[in-house]
Amino acid sequence: MSFSPQECSPPIASREAVTPLPQKRVSDAGRNAVKTSTGEIFEALFRRLEQRGIPYVILHGYDDFPERFGSDVDYAVHDADLPKIAPLLAGLARERGWVVAQTWQHELFAFYSVVIDPEAAENHLALDACSHFTKRRCLLLRDTVLLEGRRRHERGFFIPSPASEFIYLLAKCLGKGTPIADRLPQLRELWALDPAGAQQRFDGLFGETGRILEDWLRQPSPEWERLGATMRARTRYSPALLVAETARRLRRALRPGGAHIALLGPDGSGKTTLLQNLERLLAPCFSRQRVFKFRPDVFNRIEPGTEPRPHDRPPRSRIVSWAKILYYFADWWLGLFLCLLPERRRGALVVFDRDFDDIVIDQRRYLVQGVGTLAAVLRRFVPRADATFILDADPQAVHARKPELPVVELERQRQAFRTLAASDRRMRLVCADQPPDEVARVVCRDVIALLGEREERRSLPVAKRIFDVVLGASAIVILAPLLAVLALLVRVKLGTPVLFHQQRPGRYGRPFTIWKFRTMTDARDAAGRLLPDAERLTRFGKLLRSTSLDELPELLNVLRGEMSLVGPRPLLMQYLPLYSAEQRRRHDVLPGITGWAQINGRNAASWPRKFALDLWYVDHQSVWLDLKIMARTFWTVLRRDGINQPGRATGDPFRGEER
Repeated sequence: MSFSPQECSPPIASREAVTPLPQKRVSDAGRNAVKTSTGEIFEALFRRLEQRGIPYVILHGYDDFPERFGSDVDYAVHDADLPKIAPLLAGLARERGWVVAQTWQHELFAFYSVVIDPEAAENHLALDACSHFTKRRCLLLRDTVLLEGRRRHERGFFIPSPASEFIYLLAKCLGKGTPIADRLPQLRELWALDPAGAQQRFDGLFGETGRILEDWLRQPSPEWERLGATMRARTRYSPALLVAETARRLRRALRPGGAHIALLGPDGSGKTTLLQNLERLLAPCFSRQRVFKFRPDVFNRIEPGTEPRPHDRPPRSRIVSWAKILYYFADWWLGLFLCLLPERRRGALVVFDRDFDDIVIDQRRYLVQGVGTLAAVLRRFVPRADATFILDADPQAVHARKPELPVVELERQRQAFRTLAASDRRMRLVCADQPPDEVARVVCRDVIALLGEREERRSLPVAKRIFDVVLGASAIVILAPLLAVLALLVRVKLGTPVLFHQQRPGRYGRPFTIWKFRTMTDARDAAGRLLPDAERLTRFGKLLRSTSLDELPELLNVLRGEMSLVGPRPLLMQYLPLYSAEQRRRHDVLPGITGWAQINGRNAASWPRKFALDLWYVDHQSVWLDLKIMARTFWTVLRRDGINQPGRATGDPFRGEER
């Protein structure tokens, strides 16, 4: 995420503090709005699952939906449908102005997602989707068991059959190792609705136990612990699933769910209040908040009580000051591996109340002198925060709240912080003269946007990106002589510019600039208007189009990550408002130089068929399919099939009637 400075200024925190993030706290006045908007997202999600033909069940706790939600919504789909959930949820969030802030795979067949309103973080919905139900490397229940016999709840969504819900709650309780006594009343109720079905599910999970299910449910018994051990022994992962589980854990280590932010600014600018507000507002997105004062403090040298007036003490000598800065530098790097990375892997929000950058601005606070140049150099090699927020406040107001520093010094620091922010795209000036709630809302909104952009990057298939970069770079090197010859011919026959560029919608409809070889002249009529395409398209231009040689500069877009070698072709920006919700799904993947529609009719295909082919690719994309499409593309180009629609020099424009 890029942060640009804006007018407006920042506290220092406690020593290191660890606090669990609280549940959301919403005022009575805003409670109805939170319920309504969250409920709308909930209803829209499961309505869209039905529209897409994806069977699902909400596994438990559904009686109060959508008026009230617990910590999350647990639901199950078939294993083949599980990969479809993330793009569907992302599309729904974008339509409503929300953001998918977190998605992590907490079990081999389960994904936990948080979708949140960046403008009002109290509005959020946590969703836990699974196919097969697993716990502690045990495959307890398959998707068919969870979805078989599903029924529609009176409020419209689908819930499990009594037998399926019974065995799910029992397996969940024993899989987690939690006491079963609290669950027995609910289990007895579900058993009473379908005794035979519950017995069948029970036998399938535990095998022969020597007692019928009704006897097990009569009263809490130590035998339940033995039964749980039997269940885990019967459902241990196979070797293949153990390999997949190892890969999942590796992915989580490489893509941690936590985040690292820093707060800068003079004492009295409001950092302490901001920390408290962030702890509350960002609670849905993180497991907890971990606060550090200035540095990781690996050796626990920072005393719990902070010096109230550090600027009144004399600084250390220059030699000791240099040694101190080098010590801080080492502490930061040790802290990266011993504190920061472990906390981020646990899904924590790591917040630094001041960080290494602060030494560059205010040496006296750290009782050092003559280290400005050294600190400015070392700061470039210190582990950087994902985002740094500089609270920019009026020096007079800061001095009134905390008169430790004179106004002149506060003004100097303010200008220095602004200069620092302008030099780093990850820094953002936030006006601290606003009410504390508004400051927190601005920072919270930017953190959520940062998380959303991270999720979008992570949702790109790694194998496909490697495939694109390797083949795209190789193609540019191999085709360099051809590209040079084509550029020269375009220059001679069509003039300048050699390359045609235009804004097109990329992934999620975000605009990017596409590059192609020019194929038309700039011929105009007497009034200065461009002539129709058919009159400006030369024989040479037609040759470039029919052979698709005009598309070769798009390899640069591929290397830049704006396009893929294979994907739906990027259409025109003016088509975006004309798409139906289903047609808009073509933007769930990167656009491509070639695609499934290009080898199945190319430009001659009708708009409904193009969209159908593009959506089929979105639902079935893989590296092997990409290889197949690329191989068939060469044959299609050689045969010069489907260059244009009959009787037209270019394709018919999309008008939206084909929804």
